[in-house]
Amino acid sequence: MASYSNLGGPFSCNVGDKPTAPTGVLSIAGEWSFELKVTDNGSPSQMGTSNLALTVKKASPSVASTLSSALITAGGNVTSSAALTGSYQAGGSITYKFFSGLTCTGTPTIVGSPVSVTSSIVPNSASQKFITAGSYSWTASYGGDNNNNPAVGNCQTLTVVSPPTLSVPGSRTVSAGSTIRFIVNATGAGGCNGVTLASSSTLPAGATFDSTQCFAASASSVFLWTPTDSQAPGDYTVTFTATDTNHAATTSQVTIHVSPVSKAAALPIVSYSIIGVVGFIAVISVAFLLRRFQNPKRRSNS
Repeated sequence: MASYSNLGGPFSCNVGDKPTAPTGVLSIAGEWSFELKVTDNGSPSQMGTSNLALTVKKASPSVASTLSSALITAGGNVTSSAALTGSYQAGGSITYKFFSGLTCTGTPTIVGSPVSVTSSIVPNSASQKFITAGSYSWTASYGGDNNNNPAVGNCQTLTVVSPPTLSVPGSRTVSAGSTIRFIVNATGAGGCNGVTLASSSTLPAGATFDSTQCFAASASSVFLWTPTDSQAPGDYTVTFTATDTNHAATTSQVTIHVSPVSKAAALPIVSYSIIGVVGFIAVISVAFLLRRFQNPKRRSNS
């Protein structure tokens, strides 16, 4: 069923005039027709009609997506934004998707649900987590609406890297005054010369963590500490971080329990006095017995 609307109101003109009718906005793509009616002021009046056909095509927008990051560590997340340009009051929806490989070809994985476009404004994608290291690609596609053609966006690349491995000992116990020493090892992208080790927490007073060295294909550093009496008893947690050339990082912690030195309790002074008296009596008794055995004749004569 056709609909009609007037472009402005009637107007007057004289022979030779070239009046311009008010313009209107064609807000829907499709087939349109214009009709011009001219009526003279004669008696009787006469009327002439002229028709013009017009096709209004759909807009052909472009989609440009942007990833929140082009490189992440396995287990990390990315999101994407998208911009729709060259559209006309676009509605419809945009679908975000990613592919295995760098060319946006093959079977895609849909990210979340399609997002609704309102007046050409596009919401961001849902957050997508990548568990497996590898190369991926990402794009956004627009489904079109009554006034806009569908469009496929640019192809963004994403690299997912494995984090460095970090080897630390389990919880340790040390007595105040004794020395604790252990080695922290890490491997990752760039080899042992590309991995750096650091203590990302404040070391206990007196502790050291040597600069990273290359040892047996691993980056290694030595933790060394001799806790003092004033630091016992107590639990100290030290955090270590390994970072590789991809800027991927791994963090681990070691808890060290410092116990006080055990000391034997001193004997009371009275104990030493009793021991001294008993010892003195024992010495006198032995001397007396020896004297009696050494002089038996003397006893018999008397």
